[in-house]
Amino acid sequence: MTKILIIEDEPQIRDIIQEILECEGYRTLEAENGLAGLQLAQQSPPDLIVCDVMMPELDGFDVLQGIRDDPGISSIPMIFLTAKTDRASVRKGMNLGADDYITKPFTHLELLSAIDAQLKKQALLTENYTQTIQGLEAGLNALTYYDALTQLPNRRLLTEQFHHVQAETQTTGTLDALLLIGIDRFEWIRSTLGYSFSDQLILAITQQLSAHRYMGNYAMAMLARIGADQFAIVPRNVKGHPDLDQFAQQLLEILLQPFFVDDQEICITPSIGLACYPQGSNDIETLISNAEIAMYQAKEQAGPSHEFYLPTMRSQRSQTLTLLAQLRHALEQEELRIHYQPHIDLHTGHIVGAEALIRWHHPEWGILSPNLFIPIAEETHLILALGEWVLRNACQQAKQWQTLCPFPLNILVNLSPRQLMDPGLIERLQRLLREEALEPSHLILELTESTLMQDPDLALKIMHQLKAQGVRLSVDDFGTGYSSLSYLQRFPLDMLKIDRCFIHDIDQQPANAAITAAIIQMGHALGLKIIGEGVETPAERDFLFEQKCDGIQGYLVSQPVPAEEVLRLIMDINTST
Repeated sequence: MTKILIIEDEPQIRDIIQEILECEGYRTLEAENGLAGLQLAQQSPPDLIVCDVMMPELDGFDVLQGIRDDPGISSIPMIFLTAKTDRASVRKGMNLGADDYITKPFTHLELLSAIDAQLKKQALLTENYTQTIQGLEAGLNALTYYDALTQLPNRRLLTEQFHHVQAETQTTGTLDALLLIGIDRFEWIRSTLGYSFSDQLILAITQQLSAHRYMGNYAMAMLARIGADQFAIVPRNVKGHPDLDQFAQQLLEILLQPFFVDDQEICITPSIGLACYPQGSNDIETLISNAEIAMYQAKEQAGPSHEFYLPTMRSQRSQTLTLLAQLRHALEQEELRIHYQPHIDLHTGHIVGAEALIRWHHPEWGILSPNLFIPIAEETHLILALGEWVLRNACQQAKQWQTLCPFPLNILVNLSPRQLMDPGLIERLQRLLREEALEPSHLILELTESTLMQDPDLALKIMHQLKAQGVRLSVDDFGTGYSSLSYLQRFPLDMLKIDRCFIHDIDQQPANAAITAAIIQMGHALGLKIIGEGVETPAERDFLFEQKCDGIQGYLVSQPVPAEEVLRLIMDINTST
């Protein structure tokens, strides 16, 4: 029942108003002065107040001021009763927040009409407020449980609803499992092509996955986005590992189709991790963690792949994370060193260059090979800091050698895939060469075939930018990757290094001898310098010399040694030949 407070110092008028309102079904409260009325409103807030203006102790204006200053009752509609009709009085009341004025004497219809209008207005405001609150609650719910970009369920909703989905699958006798999809090199896509492009790509992937919620015998009980490039799928109708394997393979095939973003075709490399009950855990967070570990295991494979979680993966991942943390510390504590392996010009017999090879002097485990820690660094942005450290120190060393000996010397530095695709590479290289005052032509950047083939068109663009800086480019470990003659013709290369697997015992391996001879001939036809890697015997050196190979590198010349040892070798070998 609507409750109305009447504040009126004249008892007769107060009683009349009370009678009128109660006859209309309203419940009334009464106060004989302003102070009592304000206190009553605070103690038992009404739905509306009818208040006289001229009263002792507190007049109507003071009551209104007290009502509007009290957050608990400030929104209560207030109708003034007054015999004063001057504009100044009305203006004062309206400025204070009065909702209506009734001039004495008034009829019961005037009173009821004014009250009805204010109550309807208040009801409308309350309805709008309620709708606003409901809208805010819905928006908060969406932010809490759904991904803002794709509108897919997020990680929180996945964790809260998983057990309901699991209960449904258990009634059908199917396998409880979780698949986690990650997009290889997504961070590079986002940093290179921009956030807008990467968002559009994620939307395109979402559309593709959503369009294939039902694939023959299999279906998705739930599809969620739980990370920047990670989608989680709870499968339905999967009865065992063979089914799950086939389901994952179908997902890979779907995602290997080209996507079109802003009229540009882009292909992605998906990796899928799979985790199951009871081999995993009945805790959803553990299940997600297991699937993520399996996904990262899949990322280590060449190309799109999927891996089932195994308990041994967790210990391996833990060791990897420990090593990564220690590697960060090693970079700060100067535990890293650079050794240099010289290479010789077969025509002159002189040392003409040296390859910079990083070593980790671990305080507990001794000297660690880069094969152990570089792949770990490559998974994170740490490879960028590591690569820049090697590049800077190698350039400093090359400049120092040039000032200490009269022989020109090139420095060869490996670039990792993440370094090559880093948008800041060219700017940092320009600054480094300028700061170290090293002639760009004395720097040779080495790239592997697999690095070039990840995205040949983009690699070609970046290589031209590097060449514009005056540096030279080499393909390292040639023959072990994916390059073909057509790609070698496209890339602006200066040097090609034949992998050691073709050089080893080449005098006793006719097939390797034929391949090596063909590579040398092909490289020369393309105007490239050819270096044989891993040369350990005079017979291997003599074969390469006979085939007119330009240079050799390997233990026959020297193993990787500290910088001061390289200087000694340069002075000994170059002055004696």
